[in-house]
Amino acid sequence: MKVQRLLFVLMVVLFALPSLAADRVKVLALFPGKAMLDINGKRKVLSAGQTGPYDVKLISADSKKAVVLLNGRQETLTMGSSVSSSYTSAPNKELRILADPSGHYFVSGTINGKRARFLLDSGATVVAMSSVEADRLGLNYKDGVAATYGTASGKAQGREIRLRKMSLSNLMLHDVKAVVLPGNAPRHILLGMSALSRLDWSKKGNLFILKEKY
Repeated sequence: MKVQRLLFVLMVVLFALPSLAADRVKVLALFPGKAMLDINGKRKVLSAGQTGPYDVKLISADSKKAVVLLNGRQETLTMGSSVSSSYTSAPNKELRILADPSGHYFVSGTINGKRARFLLDSGATVVAMSSVEADRLGLNYKDGVAATYGTASGKAQGREIRLRKMSLSNLMLHDVKAVVLPGNAPRHILLGMSALSRLDWSKKGNLFILKEKY
């Protein structure tokens, strides 16, 4: 009888103990070969190959993503993203853009938090905009790297910059290469391959489909 009571008490104590598994892991900062993680509310900087609290292991990291091992499952996380032990894969975010009467594809979004309107252009190497548009957005482009680009009216000397944050409706991109061209052309911000290559994209009839990559 005493043995049964002892086993019962032991089981109660074990079930009352806090879980030693990580319930939630979030990326706070990314560096080459390192990442700052929030693990169950505890901040920890881990190097690639290092195991932190609750047996969370950082497999690899760079400036764009961290790969972690959580409860035996490998997860890829970007800046600010998180995963929990009860995580189930969510469908990739998708944006469907209908062509306008002239056959062009426009999408509204933001650049560094300010409203912008983009014209999808898979033929453009980078996101391109006029200096007039860059001034409206408050971008510091005059210190950008000088570069020559071909335009509809010939070659133009532009300035290469990096867009810290850019959204396309419900899709978010970070650190996107762009060029600012002098004057008021192009009329619209061209959404070139420096942004489109970060997404899965395709065309179906008069629909241009953008989908988040994982």
